This record gives sequence, structure tokens and C-alpha cells, in this order.
Amino acid sequence: MFSPITSEPMLLQGRTKLITEERGKRNKVKTSDGNEIDTVFIDNRNKSTNGRTLVFCSEGNAGFYEIGIMSTPIELQYSVLGWNHPGFAGSSGSPYPDQDQNAVDAVMQFAITDLGFTPDNIILYGWSIGGYSTLYAASQYPDVKGVVLDATFDDVLQLAIPRMPESLSNIVKIAIRDYINLNNTELISLYNGPVMLIRRTEDEIICSEDNNLATNRGNFLLINMLKFRFPNIFKADQENLAKDILGRPIEFMRDDSDELCLSLLMSYLTDNGNNGTSRSYPIEIGADYSSDQRDSMAKFLLRKHLQDFKSTHCTPLPAEYFKAPWEIPSDTDFVFT
Repeated sequence: MFSPITSEPMLLQGRTKLITEERGKRNKVKTSDGNEIDTVFIDNRNKSTNGRTLVFCSEGNAGFYEIGIMSTPIELQYSVLGWNHPGFAGSSGSPYPDQDQNAVDAVMQFAITDLGFTPDNIILYGWSIGGYSTLYAASQYPDVKGVVLDATFDDVLQLAIPRMPESLSNIVKIAIRDYINLNNTELISLYNGPVMLIRRTEDEIICSEDNNLATNRGNFLLINMLKFRFPNIFKADQENLAKDILGRPIEFMRDDSDELCLSLLMSYLTDNGNNGTSRSYPIEIGADYSSDQRDSMAKFLLRKHLQDFKSTHCTPLPAEYFKAPWEIPSDTDFVFT
């Protein structure tokens, strides 16, 4: 599943920095299948308002907490928990999906039981293949505050097939479905909380065709999520519209229709017994909408769930791109942003 290859001196240097400069505390967490997962925790609860929220970081392929994505939420003074996948650096085991799932569950239990964070104060943050670990955690802990996915994909099969000879496609399908079935589209439909996708517009890994943003597999993860959550908005025409919009860098300027779209969403939730909360999907809004109304709502929802970062796959994420994911506000806390 992963490739745990890097320089040991680099890991030691990164680990030392986390412990000495960020006051990190290292712990080994035991999994249900007997692995020991290496973790590090940065506690900023007494340092900042952001510190009351824990960012649970899941690294990508050949990624390690010592030199990985933790630096972004640390800069923003969140409390941060990093961990290494089974078989990586100080973690025992092998990096296969079943062992990774057990590791995620054990580290989440550690965060809740030992570190004292409630799920509603935990943001799950995953980069690249770590999006799978993140969405698995979200499916098992649906009350977490939110999910941030950076440079991830819908289904690893869709990345594997274009990179292999066509004559081997059936073998590739069997191997992936039987042994490394990293299907994020299935997992994201099991989580009803807020999600933010960060898409790298020059991503050479997550695009199935070089230099073709329309083939970025994050596009398809986002569309599939929104189709599930808002089935009467994302009809066939709106799915095609979304694919067209996502084929180029998305414009995040506020649109004149945004306030109306948000008001319609809030009213629908209130009128249909949801008490203003969006944590119950699918939301059936839009059954009586015209195609133009669906288009406006689809564009609004795309902007609210995606931000673009002009970057290749492995560039560290600047702090300004890490934000708590958007959630439809209730009538009592509505402020238009």
C-alpha cells in the first residue's frame, strides 16, 4: 500500500525538532492486531484558541510525521497529532489496508481517551494516499468536527489502470479490489460531516493524464460526494457542468447568487425537520428547481467544498490554505462568508 523509504537522519532531525521546538510528546499506541504505532502530539490547548481543536494528520505515500503535513496546522497553533503508518519508521507492522485501519482506530482512541479531545473537536487531515486513512477514520467517527483532504483521489484503481499496460488491466483490477481497495468514494458517502478538498492544479500524481486538470481524481471524489449529498441538485446536466468547471482552476470570488443559495439551503433544512443541521444526507433540496437554479446551486456547492492551490503534488501546504471545512450554518449562527 505504501513505500516506507526515506533517510533516517532526516527523520531523526525532524523528530528532534518536533520534540525540542514544539514540545511534542512521543507515544507508542498498540493496535488490535498487535502493532505498535509511533505517534507525536503537539499540545497547544493553553497557547491559542485554535489549540482547543486537534488536527489528526494522516501522511501520504512515503510520508512520515517527522517531515510531513503536521507543519501546516502547527504553524496555525492547532493541537496536532501525527502518526506513522504500519511499517513506517518507528511503527511496526506492514502497510496494508487492514493494518492501516486498525492503526487509525487505535490512534483515534488514544486521542479521545488519553489526550482528552472529544470527536467534535477533532479535524481529520489527510494528504494524498493518507486521504484513505482520513476517510476511514471519518466513517468510524462520524461526529468529528470536519475533514480536510489535500491532493487525494476517488479510487486508486482509476490511478493505477492508466499507468499500466492495457493488457494487464484485468489483473490490475483484481489485485486492487482484492488487496488494496482504496475506494474513497465509498468511504466519503459514510460520513455526513463537513469536508474541504484542496486540489493542486499542477498535480502530477493525482491526475490520470499529465497536465490535464480535468483528469485530477479529486474532481471525481468531489462530484461523487455532492451527487450523494444533493441528488436533486446534481442531475446529469449539473454533473457535466461540474466537470467542465473543474477542468480549469476554479474561481473562488463570491458570486451574486451565493447568499440566496445559502438562504435556500438553510430554509430547506429548517422546514424539513433538520433543525438547521446538514449532518443528515442526502438532502433532497432542488426537486422542483429549474435547470438554471440547479446550476447556480451546483456552482455554489463546488466553491464551498473546494479550494485550489497552484502547486505540484509534494509541495508543503501553506498555512493560508488550511481552513476548517465549511458547514451549512443554522439560522441562529448565520453569518454570510
